[in-house]
Amino acid sequence: MNFFKAVSSYNQERFHSEVLCWLMNTNVDFAKSWIIDCCENIEIEDIEIVKCYSEIKQVDILIAYKIKADAHWYWIHVENKIKANEGDASVSRVSKLLNGISLNFEFYYSVINRNLSQTEYYYLRVCSKIEKGEAFGFYNEEMETDFKSLRIEEVCKYWTFIYLRPVNQEEYRNIVINWNINEIINPWIIKDYSEVAKLLESTLPSDGQRSVYEKDYLELVKTELSPFKLMDLLHFNRISSKVVDAYLSDELNISDGILLLDAFKYTSKILKEKLDLVGSNDQFPTEVNFITDTGNNNGILVEFFFKVKLKTSSKLTSNKHNMDLVRIGFQYEQNEPKKGRLKYYFAAYNYDDVKISNKKIDDLSTPGNKERHSTTIKDFYRDSVKKFLFESFGYDYLLTLITSEQNISFNGNKTKTFCSLSIPMPDYRNEDEFCRIFFCVFEDFYKKSFENLKIQINQLQNEFMKL
Repeated sequence: MNFFKAVSSYNQERFHSEVLCWLMNTNVDFAKSWIIDCCENIEIEDIEIVKCYSEIKQVDILIAYKIKADAHWYWIHVENKIKANEGDASVSRVSKLLNGISLNFEFYYSVINRNLSQTEYYYLRVCSKIEKGEAFGFYNEEMETDFKSLRIEEVCKYWTFIYLRPVNQEEYRNIVINWNINEIINPWIIKDYSEVAKLLESTLPSDGQRSVYEKDYLELVKTELSPFKLMDLLHFNRISSKVVDAYLSDELNISDGILLLDAFKYTSKILKEKLDLVGSNDQFPTEVNFITDTGNNNGILVEFFFKVKLKTSSKLTSNKHNMDLVRIGFQYEQNEPKKGRLKYYFAAYNYDDVKISNKKIDDLSTPGNKERHSTTIKDFYRDSVKKFLFESFGYDYLLTLITSEQNISFNGNKTKTFCSLSIPMPDYRNEDEFCRIFFCVFEDFYKKSFENLKIQINQLQNEFMKL
């Protein structure tokens, strides 16, 4: 096994950031080639000094350089994403970041009350520190002096923002980088590891003179972080159950896996736009999510659901969180090859935070009965939600997808709020077939109507308020 492949599996982003920094600091031609590839109007002979840092102030890779015509330092911020999606910066972090900054009124209120994506946050952090006259944290006095001398309008002159990932498909740009600040043009440039491999190979000595570390790392990037099997297939079909099975069987390299996940994320966006056209309802707002970290095997999940306000007794839950907002919808989840499930489900909107109480109670389903037996709130909850699911949805389409030996199965979570009715997910060969499954399920729901959903929600509320 390749040495680098063996040691990189635990924290791949940190590993690749450290190796790339080491290569740039030991191979100045590679560093300079990277700089001119990322930045405009710079010639390789104009670059004088290059310093590369990894994991400095939450920056994966920071490249600092000078050019002959300018004594000022320039910086390249590289956000290195191997498998992870963009994270969020919380409202509290955003508020602290923007405190004391003079911003356009509309711009301020467009960002202050929401989570920011990592790309939004890191860009605004540079602006915030410049506005406040704060040090960045370079551990280099000359760099700090140059940084503090900048004006807000000079940020994109002296800073370049790079989003590095295994694959770069132009059509997926808007789903890869979550940039929603309309007042500022997105400054992030997407680069992929195939570009890294070309630059590295062009600046290394001939094959016989390369160190074992250089050869092994270049081989790893070429085999694991460059498109391998699926580029042509996914370009035409985007997604299929066959490719998902290959992904969950570890038959794809990292780059192909990311390409598949991008295709799902893109398809989920299209699915949301189409379902919103036919299913928008002021009383029940909708969401479509695509999640890639389900189960133990980095499985996939696509879900469409309604957000519904619900009145419940405080006795229903065992912690401080209540179920005042729930998800009611359907999802496709798959964590293992050939074991996808299509589900109707009910769960707390903040699924991870809410736990159902396991306290004992009398059986509330038989009021006035002297022989009422003891049960638990958890069992009462599961029985109530099971009844709700069967009476809130239509099942004509689902029944066409299962054999006579199969049934619609019910699953109630043992501690949390998720309950579902499910069947095996049918095979799909492309994006159109995948979306058609969701549309048919949606049509089944519509046969029962929003009015029926409101009736069932009221009945469920009444059940929960008995506690």
